[in-house]
Amino acid sequence: MTAGELEALVGFRPNAALIDCEGCIGSIFPNKENDTFLRQLDLILMEEDQFDSVDYAAWHEIFVKVGLRQIWHSHDTHAPSGEGWSWAMRHRAWIKPSAYVNHPNDWIDCDTFAIQRGIPKKLLQCVGQYYPGNPAFKPP
Repeated sequence: MTAGELEALVGFRPNAALIDCEGCIGSIFPNKENDTFLRQLDLILMEEDQFDSVDYAAWHEIFVKVGLRQIWHSHDTHAPSGEGWSWAMRHRAWIKPSAYVNHPNDWIDCDTFAIQRGIPKKLLQCVGQYYPGNPAFKPP
């Protein structure tokens, strides 16, 4: 389904995507950084669990090229006992700075989320947070 077909089906222009498709990201954005659907998104939430078949680092570079910035990166927490399948799984959130510029206090980074809710690190392992205020965050 193309971005145009999706818009016709739902009746509006989607600006967010939840990607949990067992490695199908290349099918969602077949034209990579030139993909129309990818370029219209302000927010991407993505599960990363197909490391044998998907080069997620390459997709991260593509996301940055289209103006997205990673604001959340965590290990999976479904099997805190340390099962291998769970440990390898990651979740990330990517956002365009323009999507939060008028609402800088309406979102929260992973580390603050865990602290405010008393979630121990073994259950929510935040990794490499990039968000406004973090010196590593570089707007496009």
